[in-house]
Amino acid sequence: MFSDNLHNDLKTSLTCERDLPVEIWHHIFFLVCSDEFEEYVGMQGLSNDQGTPSLRLSGYYTPFRISHASRRWRDLATTYPILWSNVLISARCRRPDRLLDAWLTRSGSVLLFLWIDVHQDHPRLPKCLQVIRGVNSRWRQISLQLSEGRWHKLRPYLLQPEPEETTPGSGRSVQEEYVSLELLEASLNCGVEDDQDDLIFRFRRSKNLRTLKMGHFRDTIQPSSSDIPYIPYPMNIVQLSSIVNLTLSSQFLFPLIPFLDMIASLRQLQGLELRCCTLNKASTPENHRVTIPHLQRLSVVGWMSHSEVRTLFQCLLLPSLDSITMASALDTPSFSAMVSVSKCNIRHMSITSKQHISELIILGILMSAPFRQLEELYLDGPSIGNSLIMSLVRADDFGCGHSLKRITLLGCRSDDGLVADLAATRVGPGALEYLCVEVSDALENHRRDLDAVVRLQKLGPKGVFYSEKTSILLRFV
Repeated sequence: MFSDNLHNDLKTSLTCERDLPVEIWHHIFFLVCSDEFEEYVGMQGLSNDQGTPSLRLSGYYTPFRISHASRRWRDLATTYPILWSNVLISARCRRPDRLLDAWLTRSGSVLLFLWIDVHQDHPRLPKCLQVIRGVNSRWRQISLQLSEGRWHKLRPYLLQPEPEETTPGSGRSVQEEYVSLELLEASLNCGVEDDQDDLIFRFRRSKNLRTLKMGHFRDTIQPSSSDIPYIPYPMNIVQLSSIVNLTLSSQFLFPLIPFLDMIASLRQLQGLELRCCTLNKASTPENHRVTIPHLQRLSVVGWMSHSEVRTLFQCLLLPSLDSITMASALDTPSFSAMVSVSKCNIRHMSITSKQHISELIILGILMSAPFRQLEELYLDGPSIGNSLIMSLVRADDFGCGHSLKRITLLGCRSDDGLVADLAATRVGPGALEYLCVEVSDALENHRRDLDAVVRLQKLGPKGVFYSEKTSILLRFV
């Protein structure tokens, strides 16, 4: 009986597999490969705490594993070019040239996401870089993770030389424009100060380049002074006039005023993220603010000094600022003063901290004029207490009460019943579309909260409750 049932189940499974449209299989393969690859590759995940590569190559081999499962899967995988659009060149592959040949052949003519991860020598790397240079019109994204000193060694193989670098009789130099390139990110572990400037200079003709990420990427919530040293910021970013989003990590922003003037000159720039940076506040003039009229999103994360963050905010005017992210919540009073002077309208605010978040400061910010149109509030701290939640219950008493659409509070330590009051007050009237509260003590201490939410909502997955109009997540950790 068992064998008959198993035989029937197998027949049914094979029939279902044959009946699935090719498009469905392609979409399944794409999702699996994307998740696997993104888990192991990324500018924040390529290095471990010692600065050595931690990327596990198994995530990159997923398309190969799929294509080896069966003849049908092989046919489906090898004829779907997008599945092979992530191209990795790594010295830790035994035969990186063979991998590259397979990926480029199967990717057809689709645009490529190129990842170059080199922390050691490999005799076949120059050939690989020359091959990938031949398809630079297909580069959509290039991410460089190089150990110290390798940029100048590998650059001649990856990029065409500049006209002044060619010698008579060596052939004509082609000035590359990288017409499809949209994102450039690089962690060069710079031993030479001008490495970042040189890289920007080489890509200055990339007219479609929209996103630039540069520097060492480390823990932004609890950075350590013993981490990777700071790098002088690249002074020629202005050559990339098409930049819309800029991320600088582990950069020394000195002198600060010329740096801000440079940012202000990038007329297309809308988003600026400063991660784990530092500056020299002693050399920064007081009462001198630089206006950046077009900047809409600002993220200041991982800074170690309150006074340096204060100096940064005291030198800024951001009249178009729409979104602010801070982690940790360093010197929020100077931020509050900056947005008030700038007369901007903040719609999105996110604060993450491993230390206590001052509820009085947050309340003062929320009650100020720039936050009267606030739509999204995200707070993640170890002890969000009663006063803040009570104020959100009475949010109609100050400006943003009618505009809030999304509220996320992680790390609440409030009295039983306050979350219930917040849900009951915000779910009914108003614009609220999403409420997530994570309570950091036991479920038994929040029976009133739980009962009230159950009455308000229909029961969904464990610990999560949804309404018809508003999604409510109530989690206990």
